[in-house]
This record gives sequence, structure tokens and C-alpha cells, in this order.
Amino acid sequence: MSQRDCMAFLRAVEASPVLALKLGAITAPQEIVHLARSLGHAFSASEFFAACAGMQHAPAALGVPIEPGQSDAAVDPVELPMGALPNGDAVLAAVRALQAAMPLPEGGGSAPEQWPAIRHKLADPFLDPDAAAGPVRTASIFDLDADPGRPGYARYFEAKLELLQLLRSWLGDTVRFSGSFLYPPGGWQAWHTNENQPGWRLYLIDPGSRIDSGGDQFFRYRRPDTGEIVTLREDQPIARFFRIEGAGSGVFWHCVANLASAHRWSFGFSIPSDWQRQLAVARAGVPTPRPFVASLGKLTTGETINDVA
Repeated sequence: MSQRDCMAFLRAVEASPVLALKLGAITAPQEIVHLARSLGHAFSASEFFAACAGMQHAPAALGVPIEPGQSDAAVDPVELPMGALPNGDAVLAAVRALQAAMPLPEGGGSAPEQWPAIRHKLADPFLDPDAAAGPVRTASIFDLDADPGRPGYARYFEAKLELLQLLRSWLGDTVRFSGSFLYPPGGWQAWHTNENQPGWRLYLIDPGSRIDSGGDQFFRYRRPDTGEIVTLREDQPIARFFRIEGAGSGVFWHCVANLASAHRWSFGFSIPSDWQRQLAVARAGVPTPRPFVASLGKLTTGETINDVA
């Protein structure tokens, strides 16, 4: 029964642009199960992935890793103020709507007296025995997509869909959510590479209130070509583009810390490798955002199949 339900669900996704859009906003297996059950299909996450693995061609709506080409070589991330994106004001409003829809979880993070030790740990992945052992992730953050059964999830998922549509209006329909994270004060993520999911990423980051002076928020990476450690501090809503390399000598080591009293919100997306061209075209004549799909009205879903960064 579960195998048949999996196939019926996948056929429904292939036939429905609305369901395909919803799948593009999902990052956690629990969300897939939650969405399928809202449509009357019952299966577990493991059964779903087993069914996909047995298919000769994965449904397009599931997305595929966007492999970086040799012509789009990049080492350093590119950053823009979030408002400088096409439809930037609407994007920032959608990011803030996501935050408003999410009740702040309790706990998490680290106490201020632990922050010097966190800074030291994030100095260099090759000085960190945990990181040097491999791309094993250590973090003190909240995955906002991990519990689709929580109160308010439907409103939160609707906000995700609106944000995804704004980005697809100029980046195309291959854009998908790759993660939704809240870094509480003292939250951090250790050195990692995401080398099993290569391709370009866009992260929309809102560092929250900057009235505090009790610390800072930063993204740190190691340049594969020189080994230089570069720290990008965050003091305004930004869009950060960077490329994840596959396994090998050029993997992109990076880490994140929020050593401030404000919350750090981070929403990630897998994007096409020609995003620079898409950005230039959109800036030359910003297209009208696609209208929000009216039939999305009552949303009840969410889940995750992507990465953390």
C-alpha cells in the first residue's frame, strides 16, 4: 500500500504546478510525509526515498543537484544587500513574514561565557580536530522545517511559498529551498563542506536588531586556493551567493556563528549556475513578480530534503 501511495503522490506532483511548487519549498523528509498525508497518501520518509531510488527518472519536481560547471569558477562568495535583489523589498518583506509566522523556540544557543571558546573553535577547520575528521556537522541552531506538526506551520509554509515564487520570478523554476534556520544568541555551526550536495547556493540572511554590542554574527570560510580564512560579518539583511564543490581538494569549508544578543535568520536555496546572468537580465528590466498562486490558499504542508549552511 505504501509503495502504491508513493507512486500516486509522485504522479500527483508531476501533474500539478501547485504541488511542484510546494515540493520546492520543502527541505525535510517530515515535510514530504506531512504534505502527502494532507492529500490522503500514507507512507514514511524511508519508503518515499526508496520509491524514488527505484525510479529510472526522478520526477522533475524533486529537483536535482545543480552541478557547477568549469566556466563558472568562483572562490569568494558574492554579497548584496537584500533590497538590491530584483523585487528586493518584496523579498525582505517575505523573509520578515517567515519570521513572524514562526514562534520563537525556547533554549538553544550558548551562554556568553562560552563565546570565546566558540570563536577559537571556528578559527580554522584544519586546527579543529572535529572538522578535520570529515564533514560531520556540529551545530547549535534550530531547523525551522523539522516539525510540520507544530502550531502555525501552515502560515509559515505559505510564507515560504511566497518567498520561493519571488525568487523563481527571476531565477527560474529550478530554485528550491535548501534549508531554513534560526541561530539564537550563541548559536553556531561548526566547519563543514556540504560536499555531497554540490552547486550554487543563495542564502537570505537577516541578522535581526543591531542595537546590541554584545558580540557579532559572521560567516567564515577557507579559500580553497590559498587556505586564507575570510570572515564576513553581518550587520544588515543580505543575499549571499556561494558555490559548494564536490569531494576533492577544492571543497568549500565554511562555518557560521551568532555571538550577539539578536536572533540570526537564514533561509537557503539551491540556485542555477547561471544566476549572475539571470541577475543582470532582471536588473536590466526587473520582471513583474509572478502572481501568487490563488489555489495555494489553505496550505497544510512542509518538509526537507536539503542541506545546512
